[in-house]
Amino acid sequence: VAERAIALGMTVLAYDPFIATDTAMDGKVRMVRPFTDLLPQVDVVSFHVPLTDETRGLLNSQTFKLCRKGVLVVNAARGGVVDEEALVEAIDSGICGGAALDVYTTEPPPADSPLRRHPRILCTPHLGASTEEAQQAVSVDAAAACLAYLRGEGIRGAVNAGGVRVDLDPTQRAFVDLAARMAELISPMITRGIASVTIEVAGTQLSPAAGTIERTALVGLLKSHLDTPLNVINIGHIAQQRGIRTRTVTVEQEAVEVPQLTIEVQGPPGAVDASTPAADRTRRIVGRVYDDHKPRVVEINGYRMDMVPAGSMLLVQNEDRPGMIGLVGNVMGEAQVNIADMSISRRPTDGKHTALMVLKLDAEASDAVLEQLKARPGIIKVAKVMLPPEPNGD
Repeated sequence: VAERAIALGMTVLAYDPFIATDTAMDGKVRMVRPFTDLLPQVDVVSFHVPLTDETRGLLNSQTFKLCRKGVLVVNAARGGVVDEEALVEAIDSGICGGAALDVYTTEPPPADSPLRRHPRILCTPHLGASTEEAQQAVSVDAAAACLAYLRGEGIRGAVNAGGVRVDLDPTQRAFVDLAARMAELISPMITRGIASVTIEVAGTQLSPAAGTIERTALVGLLKSHLDTPLNVINIGHIAQQRGIRTRTVTVEQEAVEVPQLTIEVQGPPGAVDASTPAADRTRRIVGRVYDDHKPRVVEINGYRMDMVPAGSMLLVQNEDRPGMIGLVGNVMGEAQVNIADMSISRRPTDGKHTALMVLKLDAEASDAVLEQLKARPGIIKVAKVMLPPEPNGD
């Protein structure tokens, strides 16, 4: 879309919290952060994002007020990114000049939906790659790639696969699994983009797995934020495209008593404002694997603990004051969600103590339960994560 717009002589601005550079596409696209700073500068807004908690309702009744009068809206990403009721109101009031949609909150939109009959809204089916031509092109490309491999011409489309190993011993495989769980556990806490990722692998026997651990961690960090299918083959190229600096440090001294993995994510300086200290833009998680080969998290953002990350999990950061554990327990109990395990830790923040509860649940907590928790006094942040079941440790 950007290439076509540039070819037509348009000036293209873009917002993406996971691109840490000031420009993209060899300087042809200027990056703007945050999203609200983009809206007053553009005549057309086109969305190309997955539907997540961060992107739901990006364009709504409040953000429409920041737009230029007559702005045009294109949503071919996911239904729900644009608030449909707010869109109709913005068009009727003259704030929005019109919209083109091929995704909807309910697909297809109901027969009586105002989207269907509004003279300034163009609605089309969401076909994507389901057309006959697209399916044929994908099949031909896949067959050509297989033939090239069988002729000994290499694997076409495998980007930056160096360093990925599959011949790992049980301890190394356990740390690869730990890397995935740690990254997915901390990913919801990353809401303002990624400038750099530092991975520290401590323990002589882990060095051969460092490359695989790095790529596995990057996939876990980014997959909930991007609509692109990610794997250990393409993740290095995708991170590089988005200006994310990645560094893996191996500590091989024999003095390392217990092998340990640390993932540290640094946000961009402009994520909040230029004066935000680096420490406040950092997310850090530390894990270990003991003789039972089960993954354990021993620290999250300075909160120390010892827990096996598995299954349905809930992270609750709160003010450290009496009654908070009971408050969370009551909300879970009223929702008939059983708490199977809980880890609690606290630390001082700006002179005040805060605590982190990491809950393992027998069933996933609904979004409505999360909203109830967020609305309670003393609750700072709430996030849920679904991880694989606990490994048997064999």
